[in-house]
Order: sequence, then C-alpha cells, then structure tokens
Amino acid sequence: LCTEGCVLPLVGCVSKDVYCPCLCSEGFMLSLVVIADKDAHVMFLCGADLLESFSIPNLWNPEDIDTITGKFGVVVISRVGYNPDTYIHGHPTLTKNAGSIHLVTEWITNNISSTLVRGAVAKGESIKYYVPDATIAYIKEHALYGPEPRP
Repeated sequence: LCTEGCVLPLVGCVSKDVYCPCLCSEGFMLSLVVIADKDAHVMFLCGADLLESFSIPNLWNPEDIDTITGKFGVVVISRVGYNPDTYIHGHPTLTKNAGSIHLVTEWITNNISSTLVRGAVAKGESIKYYVPDATIAYIKEHALYGPEPRP
C-alpha cells in the first residue's frame, strides 16, 4: 500500500493504465523506499484477462514475462469466462514459473476491470460508480482513453 492507502500501481508509472492519487509523486516514491526497508515482496497484480494476453504473439517481450513471473511473481484475480490454469499450463514461461503465480478466486463476482473502465470511457459512458471521483477527474484532465482521432 502507498502512503494514501492505495495498492501500489507500479505499472501506472510507465503506461498510465492505472491511476493513484500519489502516482509518481514524492509520497509514492517514499512508499517504495519504506517497503524496500521492510523486505516486502512486490508482485504483479492482474486479472485473468491480462494473464491471457501473455500468450498473444508479439504483445509481450518474452524476457519481460519471465522477469515478471519469475523474479517478482504474479497475483491473478479470477475473471468470469477466463481459466488462468489453462493459460499457465499452455505457456512455457508461465509453466516454468507456475510456483510464483498465485490465483485468487473471487467468490462474489465483480466484473469491474481496467479494460471495462477504458472501454466505457472510450464509448463516452459514465464510470461514476466504478472508480473514485479523483480518478474520473484525472482521466478527463489528461484526456485518457477517449475515442481514437479520425484520419
């Protein structure tokens, strides 16, 4: 957790796919230092839908997949319609690093995902009750996930 109580969105610093009020701010960086001092283990958190994307040719660098899954480890949140076990055992690197991939099954279904939020914004739909108001303001301020400009 960061100093604001958010889960650390490490990916957000490079991709803007994740928003945190302390993203890349002084407080965020200090949080990382504090965590490192406590010998915490930082892991990649994703939905089963993102885990499936590791199998899409040329989308991920194979060395990155090996580093993420082998060095850091992954916590995979279940998603309706996805079977992460199938993807893990069907992908050589995921199979090799299966011991550091932890599956979390949501027994109460929650289909809110970053993919759903980005898609809703792109279609001009409201995301009011999906994400905090500060996140909505940030997305609007930075014109994220809007429709692609037409040629």
